[in-house]
Amino acid sequence: MLTQVTRAASLTGISLHRAEMDVRAYFPHGAKYDLPESRTACEILEYRLDLGTEASRQQVCELARWAERACHVVNTFREPVDVLPTLRLNGTEIPLREWLGAPGGRVRL
Repeated sequence: MLTQVTRAASLTGISLHRAEMDVRAYFPHGAKYDLPESRTACEILEYRLDLGTEASRQQVCELARWAERACHVVNTFREPVDVLPTLRLNGTEIPLREWLGAPGGRVRL
């Protein structure tokens, strides 16, 4: 996101003298303790963008809006995608069920 902010500033001619970002992600703890049916995905992602500039409030809002639309990470959290893992050992693929499977061959995804 911060990369997109600086890119947007450069494209729009906005001079930033400070650009800081604080990112926090919240995860459930059940999986650490091998609890059944516990989720491991991030539940909340929050960020605070702190910009220092002489640009107007409207210009800064437009810059932030552009950066939001262009940020791959933020948008992936908003619209999750399928994850297609592959594990190879010495050039040979190991079947998904073998390394991600639970007892009885069930895959826990």
